[in-house]
Amino acid sequence: VHQAVFRNGVENGLFLWRDLRGGHRHASSFRLAELWRRMSSRAIRTVLFVCVAIVIDQRRNSGERRLLVSTPDENRIAETSAWLQRTSQDMRAAAHGLRAEPPLLDDVVFHCQQACEKALFAFLIWHGIPYRETHDLTEVGGQCVEIDPSLEPFVQRVAPLSEYASLYRYPGGPEEPSREDTSEALNATHALTQEVLDRLPEEIKG
Repeated sequence: VHQAVFRNGVENGLFLWRDLRGGHRHASSFRLAELWRRMSSRAIRTVLFVCVAIVIDQRRNSGERRLLVSTPDENRIAETSAWLQRTSQDMRAAAHGLRAEPPLLDDVVFHCQQACEKALFAFLIWHGIPYRETHDLTEVGGQCVEIDPSLEPFVQRVAPLSEYASLYRYPGGPEEPSREDTSEALNATHALTQEVLDRLPEEIKG
């Protein structure tokens, strides 16, 4: 299976090189993104980025084209940092909803769920662990606990937040959570995100 996936990666890598040679920058960016999404094995991703992760810096004045190789570590740092930045934005949005008059409690718990989800994804990305795109914090958190069992109580505490991804988002459902539930969601989210940050190197925290 790994050989077949690797062969597919090499074949697509050759197409990527053709796009680059032909100056098709948008096509090459899309192809590289697709390759990254499909490569579930950390080892295969490493080979892929060593072989074909090429960024084109188009010089405005001279038109000179410079090829830069992006290493796997650089990409991992950038991707993890991007997810942590989104985590921070969701935390800010939750705080903003709480300060509104009247407070937007449904928005607060939604952004709490999103912050937890993205923090856990960032942790998995940093450790090179493939994951399924889901709002289920028990599932994503369970993968994180396999890496670091000390995260388990924090994951268990935020697990009930999974339903907030959609519970209050559409007409016909509950109007909003209680203030008590909202307060617990905020406290649990702060605790989890801080624990995740404490386990990641300073260079990716921005």
